Amino acid sequence: MQIHFRAAPPKTLFLATFFLFSVFIFNGCSQKIRIVDDGVSQYRIYIAENAAPAEKYAARELQKTLLEMSGCELPLTHTKNPDARTIYIGFKGAPASLVSGLDADAFGKEEYIIRTKGGDLLIAGGLPRGSLYGVIGFLSDYLGCRWYTADVVKIPRKKSIIIGGITDRQKPAFEYREAWYKEAYNADWALHNRLNPSIVPLPDSLGGSYKMYPFVHTFYRLVSPDKYFQTHPEYFSMIDGKRQGHEAQLCLTNPDVVKIATQTVFRWIEEHPDADVFSVDQNDGYGWCECPTCSALDEAEGSHSATVLGFVNQIADSVARVYPKVQLQTLAYAYTEIPPKTIRPRANVTIRMCHYEYCCAHRMEGCERHRQFIERLNAWRKITPRITIWDYFTDYNHYLLPFPNFESVINHPRFYADHGCIGLFAQGSN
Repeated sequence: MQIHFRAAPPKTLFLATFFLFSVFIFNGCSQKIRIVDDGVSQYRIYIAENAAPAEKYAARELQKTLLEMSGCELPLTHTKNPDARTIYIGFKGAPASLVSGLDADAFGKEEYIIRTKGGDLLIAGGLPRGSLYGVIGFLSDYLGCRWYTADVVKIPRKKSIIIGGITDRQKPAFEYREAWYKEAYNADWALHNRLNPSIVPLPDSLGGSYKMYPFVHTFYRLVSPDKYFQTHPEYFSMIDGKRQGHEAQLCLTNPDVVKIATQTVFRWIEEHPDADVFSVDQNDGYGWCECPTCSALDEAEGSHSATVLGFVNQIADSVARVYPKVQLQTLAYAYTEIPPKTIRPRANVTIRMCHYEYCCAHRMEGCERHRQFIERLNAWRKITPRITIWDYFTDYNHYLLPFPNFESVINHPRFYADHGCIGLFAQGSN
């Protein structure tokens, strides 16, 4: 086994705990498969000629890593040969014996299976990233490879690579996984740790990423004060009896605001058809509208999230009629963290809940400063199955000092997965 260092000195960076898997592992027969035997292999790697770019990359990545491990280079081929020992990448061209009982179309776009049968090996998954994640999962889970940082990688050195029977089907617990550290936006590192960042997305040739448009705090992009405030101040927050078009929010109960914002969202969808989700959420800071109509709704529902969610739901209804598969998301952040009493998110609305102004150093359970957040998270869970998390893995009071927050880095992602959350943005010290 050898750990090799690339160029720069190692950086301290949390491991990819943000990619937690729902794992279903069944050890198959005890037959040993000798992929490489004392530096020699009878195996080849098959990839269909018309496979997706990310699948072709997966085949090359497997070939490269096995060569680095053992000194033996397995040939890549597009030609089927039922008599040859073969590692199949992707479902295309795989023999019936390996894909028996599997519906390739039923695999999620990041879901994969590793399966052995009759001496052959299948690593395949849904498009676009499933097969690629399958290769990385095989190298990591079965051969011991690790990508600790962009500069520190562990590739075990062994003249023989031998595996037992495998049937292993996995998919991510989180559909969205992003770590806001500079190093995490290194495409090679992010890929090998199976992140799918939105701010700096992976190229399509590597399977692409989870695409969010715009990223966050979009109210003034939906209804611009530069365009409307002079002629329509009523579109914007009333604060202490005066309309504000700067460092505030929108008047969310104004029907014209809903209409303009809906038109903006439709334009975004047309301009970004590949986006996974569109953000319709409050500006950073505070400044909610105190007009009589907004105040009455928030008071009746017991939270300022009432006006926000009511506003988002109206847009979501319009979008669903034209684009039934499009998802919107909105924040539960600062003054909107408490869910409303009776208003419920539409099925095409994801709640992005922020772990804001809580402890950043200790695990969720056992730290009193997390208690209120857990209560509010559970309250949201009662009214929607789609919650993604924005967590803070840094110390804003002493931003440049070392921050040994190992408890939260290791335990928070698992806590969120165990509580049914579907995504995690980990805001580190970028």
